[in-house]
Amino acid sequence: MIRNLKMRVPITPKYRAFKKRLREELMKGNPYATHWVDPVIRKAYSIMKSWRKRYLRGRARKVKPRSGRFAKCKVTHMKVDYEAKAIRITLRQGKYLYVSWRST
Repeated sequence: MIRNLKMRVPITPKYRAFKKRLREELMKGNPYATHWVDPVIRKAYSIMKSWRKRYLRGRARKVKPRSGRFAKCKVTHMKVDYEAKAIRITLRQGKYLYVSWRST
């Protein structure tokens, strides 16, 4: 067991003004709808919370976690067309991404 070890406790700001400013920064130059930004912020906070807990217990490295690009699509932002075998995902108002599949 290691004694007299000083550990810097990482703090993630959780107050509303910070989250609002973060959202506004992410929306600058973002061509997509705002419903894509909110889940990203929530997921990032979840990752940081999990990492912080593991770090304080000594199970995670000091380097903060990094994530690649990803998108999480809610069911309310997509429509399934079974006849055309396609999924329509809303990117922004009036703009959609169509994903089709083949049945075997």
